[in-house]
Amino acid sequence: TLKQNKLQIPQEFKPNKKRPVKSALSGHNQDMTICSYAPRKNRAVLLLSTMHQDQELSGENNIPDMIIDYNNTKAGVDALDQLYVNYSVSRRTRRWPMVIFYAILNITGVNARIILQCNKDIDQLMIKQGEICYRTSELFW
Repeated sequence: TLKQNKLQIPQEFKPNKKRPVKSALSGHNQDMTICSYAPRKNRAVLLLSTMHQDQELSGENNIPDMIIDYNNTKAGVDALDQLYVNYSVSRRTRRWPMVIFYAILNITGVNARIILQCNKDIDQLMIKQGEICYRTSELFW
């Protein structure tokens, strides 16, 4: 999704009162597509995609396939966030490389937990997610 206050976004794609409800606009570049969908009056959802090259509408609401695909796949990101929120190794920092490093450690801990669950029975699983993240962080220090 895109924020609507960016100067690079044309005015036609931004929300306005004259735009009809459930209307969709799309713009194409060589390898990018921008889509604007108005689900309500004076609202617009902006998406930028490299996967979709054309605007196909589906359903009775004429929702673009780009938005349907986005809604179907965003649950995976939310599920990942829920898995590592309780055992996060992140710390407050102003250095952006450390933020990325902490995010990589959190995702690595979740991945290690999933691999461990696949290789063992859940009843035998005695190791906690926090311990997995701690052991993973020891590898990098």
